[in-house]
Amino acid sequence: MKGKVRKSVLFLVAMVLAFAMTMVASASDYKITITNAVSGETYTAYKVFDATYNSSGNVAYTIDSNSKWYNLINSNANGSGEDLFTLTAAASTASQSVITYVVTYDESNKQKITNWFNSLDLAANGITTTDAAASDTASSSTLVLDVGAVGYYYVTSTLGSLVSLDSTIPTATITDKNSEPSVDKKVSNDGNTYVGTNTAYIGETVYFQTTIKNFYKTNNLELLVDNMDDGLEFKEVVSVMYYEDVSASGQNIKSSVTVDETDPDVAFTIDFSTVLSSLTVTDESYIVITYSATVTGDGTTTEYDNDTYVKYGGGSTSTKSTTTTYVSEFTLNKTNSSSTTIDGAVFTLTDLTDNPVYFTVSTVSGSTVYTYETDSTASGATTEIGAGEVTIFGLPVGTYTLTETTAPDGYNKLTSTISITISETTDSNGVTGTSMSYTYNNATETGAEIKVVNQAGQEMPTTGGIGTTIFYVFGGLLVLLAAVLLFTRWAMLRKTNQ
Repeated sequence: MKGKVRKSVLFLVAMVLAFAMTMVASASDYKITITNAVSGETYTAYKVFDATYNSSGNVAYTIDSNSKWYNLINSNANGSGEDLFTLTAAASTASQSVITYVVTYDESNKQKITNWFNSLDLAANGITTTDAAASDTASSSTLVLDVGAVGYYYVTSTLGSLVSLDSTIPTATITDKNSEPSVDKKVSNDGNTYVGTNTAYIGETVYFQTTIKNFYKTNNLELLVDNMDDGLEFKEVVSVMYYEDVSASGQNIKSSVTVDETDPDVAFTIDFSTVLSSLTVTDESYIVITYSATVTGDGTTTEYDNDTYVKYGGGSTSTKSTTTTYVSEFTLNKTNSSSTTIDGAVFTLTDLTDNPVYFTVSTVSGSTVYTYETDSTASGATTEIGAGEVTIFGLPVGTYTLTETTAPDGYNKLTSTISITISETTDSNGVTGTSMSYTYNNATETGAEIKVVNQAGQEMPTTGGIGTTIFYVFGGLLVLLAAVLLFTRWAMLRKTNQ
């Protein structure tokens, strides 16, 4: 909205019939009581039509040609614009400078009339807070506006919220039902079942759904803002479904909204500022946005958040709704019997069906990280894990077999494989992360580290005796004896020939 009055969204057109049935009420008797008001927010009532009434409850509405509301109403009356009203001159002569019109409307147009009022830009039409019948700031959950006359009133809020249409005698009570549009965000691995938290592997596509409600005013919803942590890469908006109410079939309005990915500080935004004016909006209307992202990971954390909120009412923002996606991580540490890390070992990992697992290798904060790779043809993809102490990052939940294919020089290779299981951890609120356990030689350990101990090789025999020395000495004597014999025979043959 524009101007001081348009600080936020208009939230109601309320018909207020503030009159007594058996007596003439004084000006101070005409009041609008707002319940469930938001403390600190300002509520303003504008009288659109004058009204007269009788003790039987019959009401007649009029508007004068010099009213600031007249041009707005007339432009949508008697076949013009939205054709919401019928204006009939109560009495008209050429000499009259102000003409009074009787206002009537078709009962079938009530929702359409409400939607039209909701979309108004008061400031653009020259209507400001100085034209209000009453305005006050709530200091508690109940606020009373003294409007001073019977009439048809238009009520606004600096917060922008939806209240019910209500008429009471002699005063009107309006319930501010929703303090702001609500945003509810969920995440899914398969695009079918949506939850608050999940686990995923590096390279997996995950799906998000954001549901927006309580935007009854067509101008009460402006922009959806979605922000993804590093490690989640936005792919696309799949659909933007609009539902008029809880029983209505959805309407995909994706082609009618603007998806913007140019803001470097957020994943994307969706502009709703114009599309809702062409839809029938009720207090039960809601929007469901489905979109996808790739889990890329950054190697520095195992938790990736995606939060969403909406902007509404000329700059207000709703409460954020956030999902968390967890990825797995554990350390593979190759040590000697003294628990000192040793380099030179090579491992491979296979899944439950003996398919090799591929990784890409990077250095993060000085540590070597092997990140799960779904594409075996990707640049740098390898099945070999070199240890030392390395981090294994982003594997899917499941069971794996770790095999040592090369032992460090001077150390014996493991005689059997290691079974690894990665599981989800949960509590009453859902998934809280992942855990790892591993089994070697029928012993199972849990934690975030697999410690693989290699024993140093030894000369044979391993205990007692002189080992191989005697064989080296005996061999040397035989070689020396052979040389002596050969020299002696050569000397004798030479002497004989002389």
